[in-house]
Amino acid sequence: MPTAPAITGLPVTDIAPFLEGGDADKRAVAAAVSLECRQTGFLVIKGHGLPQATIDRAIGLGFEFF
Repeated sequence: MPTAPAITGLPVTDIAPFLEGGDADKRAVAAAVSLECRQTGFLVIKGHGLPQATIDRAIGLGFEFF
């Protein structure tokens, strides 16, 4: 199965504090997401909790489709 190319040059936002933290953490992650979307128009996240097998499957299906 093909793998996704490495993403370089873009900031990576950790959303785990939004999922696990309090109100201040949620506001900080929301602000970071907003800034990235406005500045780059693209969002790279980590800390989402998705199993790697799910990510690999989605990438594989994307390659099959396209």
